Amino acid sequence: LKMFVDTNPDGDKIIYTKNIRFVLAAVKGTILQLNLKEHNPV
Repeated sequence: LKMFVDTNPDGDKIIYTKNIRFVLAAVKGTILQLNLKEHNPV
């Protein structure tokens, strides 16, 4: 995320940073959920 902010420091485009955070959080949640299902079968 820091690399993105460093290359795009324009305050008018802060929405892109928020969108990236949202997408990364969703991807992280999906990966975590899949790993939990795979490694902890019920």
